Amino acid sequence: MTPVPPRRRRRAAKSIGVARSNSKPAAVNADDLARLRGLLTAEPASPRWLFHIAWLLVSRHRLDEALAWSRRLLAVDGTHAQILAPMSHALCGLGMMTEAIAAIRRCLVFIPADPGVLSCLLYALQATGRLTEAVVPGQRSLLLNPQHLDTLSNLSAVLCSLKRVDEGMACLRQALRIHPEHPGSLMNLASFYYQKGDLAASAGLCRRVLAQTPADAGAYANQGTATLDQGRSRDAILLYRRAVTLAPANADANMYAGMAYLRLGGFGTGWDLYDWRLRGGTAVSPQPRFRQPQWDGGEIDGKTILLHYEQGLGDTLQFSRYAPLVARQAKVVLAVQRPLVKLLRTLPGNIEVIGEGDPLPPFDLHCPLLSLPRLFRTTARDIPAAGAYLAADPGRLADWTARIAGRRPRIGLAWSGNPQHVADHRRTVPLSKLLPLIWNSGADWHAVQKDLRPEDRRLVAATPNLTWHGDRLADFQDTAALISALDLVISVDTSVAHLAGALGRPTWLMLPYAPDWRWLEERDDSPWYACFRLFRQARIGDWDEVIAQLAAHLAAFSRPASPDDSWDS
Repeated sequence: MTPVPPRRRRRAAKSIGVARSNSKPAAVNADDLARLRGLLTAEPASPRWLFHIAWLLVSRHRLDEALAWSRRLLAVDGTHAQILAPMSHALCGLGMMTEAIAAIRRCLVFIPADPGVLSCLLYALQATGRLTEAVVPGQRSLLLNPQHLDTLSNLSAVLCSLKRVDEGMACLRQALRIHPEHPGSLMNLASFYYQKGDLAASAGLCRRVLAQTPADAGAYANQGTATLDQGRSRDAILLYRRAVTLAPANADANMYAGMAYLRLGGFGTGWDLYDWRLRGGTAVSPQPRFRQPQWDGGEIDGKTILLHYEQGLGDTLQFSRYAPLVARQAKVVLAVQRPLVKLLRTLPGNIEVIGEGDPLPPFDLHCPLLSLPRLFRTTARDIPAAGAYLAADPGRLADWTARIAGRRPRIGLAWSGNPQHVADHRRTVPLSKLLPLIWNSGADWHAVQKDLRPEDRRLVAATPNLTWHGDRLADFQDTAALISALDLVISVDTSVAHLAGALGRPTWLMLPYAPDWRWLEERDDSPWYACFRLFRQARIGDWDEVIAQLAAHLAAFSRPASPDDSWDS
């Protein structure tokens, strides 16, 4: 969820002096703006009054105006370092994080012991995903002012994200003791409930914040995310629009709005907004920086283009299908996570596949993989390569076919993925719930995941017809060979499912209520993979109905119509 920007109260200007003056700015209130403008008319180049006006506008959340007045002051007096403080708050509130961080660091050179400015740096680093780096300015701010509410609130979120939950919750409890209705602390409590899966409580806390601060773009964005995960995509879009109206440069709000449009099948608007992930925000990893320009979809004949991964293994598997399309126009270098290199060398076309950390060959342009659908103006009706576009190594396939020879059907199962994934608690199915399906199927089952969680090891060991291959799955080529030797794969939304789809193998996908945007809404098939059947939760957290549907379909799948029938596709 979007972090909470620091708020300057109307008395906050007292803590920072005016450049070239030993006096402190007088307190301002809601009736001061006209008086200050009158004073400025008498002294048009007065840094003092420009400074006061900027802070007053920040306190009223009129951030565009505050930024304009701050820049006006810097134009009048470039040595007026303190104006960088209200400018930094305005930039943070507008989502202009790169410029905000630069302004804050300049400000701290002149006023290194201001807890509010340090809090602002904490927030900006948090908002750009630099969590470890954000801890130090947060701790410095609290050393100067142990009751600084914005610092306590945002540092709590950073520490929780870094798995330092006890420290984070101590900060949050301290903040709520000081001010039970503090908007920033309520927002972080909303984030806590969101991560625990209590979406209604999270959205309710966002509404409490908006009742106090109706111009809080972050609160609208966070309410939108809680609403989106309740399956109400259209309502979420309205909330994201409110957030973007208040903070047009808010990368998270724009990107999540794009995801909501994509889930609804609105690919045109969706792809355009989804590209906001490249402009910062907290939802994706920082993007690599290249001297070469990013491809904009223009003419590339005779050029070399670097296509590079940017998110998880499943995303790379899904969107690598675009590399052959680009290779029809240009020489393609495809940079991917190292475990996928050999497998992705089976893509059709003349594509040079390299792994992360390998030296980059010369190239003219670059493009993140997940920006290619926008450049190709992809719709649900013309997704490329909906069939197989990767292949298992023939030698490994022969080995795995011999290794798992036995009764049919042979079914692969992936019930959990990366435990560090933000949605792991929503997309993982407890293996204990799947055991009756396995026991009663009359099939041989194979765990298509290399790692087992501690609680699953005992269950697998006690299930004779479920084989875990462990370290025999040395890499993705082995996993691809195993999947290709199976009759069916049943999986949660993880890289195994994308691999099965890319190989063109029959796959049944178990989806949580309100799943990821790529699976759209209210359909049991996928335009991304023609071999998929989707099984969706009807209620949040309810896997029982999904498993019952699987059992009914599996009974028909496991019973050949005649002795000559085969499960081979």
